[in-house]
Amino acid sequence: MATSNPTLPVIPLPGLRLEVLGNYLASLGLLRLLARKSPSVRIAWQDGVLQVVGGPQNLDELLNALVGIAEKREWSPYERQWKREQQKATKQKDGRPLAVWRASADEEWVELFDAHDVPLDRVAFNPLLGSGGNAGQREFVKGWAQVVGELQQPPKKVNRREELRAWLLGEAISWMVSGVAAASWFSSANKIYNSGQSAYREEPLSPWAMALACEGLPFFAGAASRRLGARARAQ
Repeated sequence: MATSNPTLPVIPLPGLRLEVLGNYLASLGLLRLLARKSPSVRIAWQDGVLQVVGGPQNLDELLNALVGIAEKREWSPYERQWKREQQKATKQKDGRPLAVWRASADEEWVELFDAHDVPLDRVAFNPLLGSGGNAGQREFVKGWAQVVGELQQPPKKVNRREELRAWLLGEAISWMVSGVAAASWFSSANKIYNSGQSAYREEPLSPWAMALACEGLPFFAGAASRRLGARARAQ
C-alpha cells in the first residue's frame, strides 16, 4: 500500500543567524507570532541559517502576516505591571511583595513576569533581562513601545514590508531607529567607542528586530521549581 508524506513548506531566513543573541530572541518571537495561525509551525537552524518549517507557504505569506500584526498593533503586550512591587521587594530585600502580586495577577501577565523575576527569599532576576526589565539606563519596555509605534505608523518614505524582507534575508536596510534599549541583545546597537578616544555614537537598529526580540521573551519564563525553591515540599 503506497503512502505519501506531505511536503512541509520551508522558508530560509539568513538574516537571523545565531551570532547575535538578539537574533535568537527575534527567531523565538517570530515562532510565537506565526504559531497563532499555524500551531504546527517549527523553526530550526541549518548551517547557521534559520528555517521556518510547516508554517506560511512562502516568504510573501510570512511578510504579510507580520505586516498585518504591525498595522493592527497585535503584538503581545509588554508592560511591567509588577514594577512597583519589584521596587518594594528590592528595597526590603524580600521577595514576598512580588510573590503576593503574582498570586493575584491576571493570567496574561504571569508568563511575562516569570521571564523577568523569581520571588524567593529575595528577588532573583533573569540575567537576560537585567534587573527585572532594565539594564542600567536601558528600559526594555520603553524600547518596545517606541518600535511598535514606529512599525504601526512608519515614516512616509519607508516601505515597511520591504524593510522587513531585507532584514530577514540579511540584506542592506535603510530604516533604523535609535535609543530602543536593545544593545544588551544586539551588539550592533551598542555605543561603539573609537580607539583611544572617548567620542562615541549610539548605533540604530531595525524596529522589526526589537519588536520580535521582545515577543520571544515569555519563552524564558522561570520553571516552577525555580520559583518555589529547592527546599519546597513535593506536591
